[in-house]
Amino acid sequence: MNPKIDFDIPIITSKTEPAWLSEKRKHGLDLFKSMPEPIRKIEEWKYTDFSLLNIKSSADKGNIKQTLSGELEKSGIIFCDIETAIKDHSDILKKYIFSAIKPEENIFTALHSACFSKGSLLYIPAKTNLTKPLLLSEIVTGSNFMHSIIVAEPGSSFTLIEDLGGPASYFSNFFEIFLKEGTQAKIISLQNLSSGVEFSIKRVLLDKDSRLEQVFCIFGGDFSRLRLDCALQGKGSEAKVYGSYIGTGKQNIELQTSVQHLVPHTTYDILARGALFGNSTAVHRGVNKIYKSALGANSWLRGHTLLFGDKSKSDVIPSLEIDTNDVQAGHEASVGKVDEEQLFYLMSRGLERREAERLIVQGYFEPVLQRIPDEVLRGKIKTILEEKVSNAS
Repeated sequence: MNPKIDFDIPIITSKTEPAWLSEKRKHGLDLFKSMPEPIRKIEEWKYTDFSLLNIKSSADKGNIKQTLSGELEKSGIIFCDIETAIKDHSDILKKYIFSAIKPEENIFTALHSACFSKGSLLYIPAKTNLTKPLLLSEIVTGSNFMHSIIVAEPGSSFTLIEDLGGPASYFSNFFEIFLKEGTQAKIISLQNLSSGVEFSIKRVLLDKDSRLEQVFCIFGGDFSRLRLDCALQGKGSEAKVYGSYIGTGKQNIELQTSVQHLVPHTTYDILARGALFGNSTAVHRGVNKIYKSALGANSWLRGHTLLFGDKSKSDVIPSLEIDTNDVQAGHEASVGKVDEEQLFYLMSRGLERREAERLIVQGYFEPVLQRIPDEVLRGKIKTILEEKVSNAS
């Protein structure tokens, strides 16, 4: 039996919105009304608990307090909220929006394309190098649909930090990211919602010789479904992804990662580590696809989950699809309980069990945390981890 996806969401339009965008919204709404609801027989949705999505949402019932800051004095940089982008930079939006993430993909992308009302635009001109991180901070309340576009022109470089929190109800958070030839990008995302459902897609298209380092931390929300996609479409492009997630109570975390090696001499490497307490559950499904045209590709997929207690559950499902020779590829996957001997050793030195677990978690996540150059953010994440473990149930 199909799950009931119960949404009551009006299409968002305004008199100042360009006609082309209104048409996209109407197209998305028509798709949403006509599309079948997803079923768990399909691999993409096999591990999704649709009972957590039986919510009634309205895009006008929520709010996002958005702060954008950083090194903006350099000529030509655009870093603004989506409302300003629609008004002042419609030409850029029209070229890129919904070109990487298609409304036709599923019922949720269709819904999102009709209803997004928040988001941001980051545009970095060619050969512009930002030495300080840009900050995108969001406090989400209620139900919201946020869509962000990042365009880095050839030879540019930047670091973006996304810091997300608040008591959300339903939060749809999409990023379309375009890295042109020779760009260098570092994108760090912290999700620490105090409640609610998060449904996110971050999709990156990498051109020739572009480099991406992406770090994500999933710590909050009742249910979080994050999809990270990379398309290596330019020769010599490279993406390295580092991720951490921690679940407590009845949290449900679903991580889907994918890469497409489309041309020769591309590189992809992902390391995702999770820790689960209480009755929390998680799944990491990763698909690395090397096409026939991608000679000399390097593709690595590593997913590990550490279980604390007997009731938490996890699946790590790696998949390599290789259609050519002359490649290097591999995967690692593990799900296991914390080593009781490690706990015993720490506790024999006078530590309480929770304190010992905290130290193990901190060390376990260190390969991910050390990829975060911002000391303030790294310290914030360590504090969140300490609180999560201390209050785990």
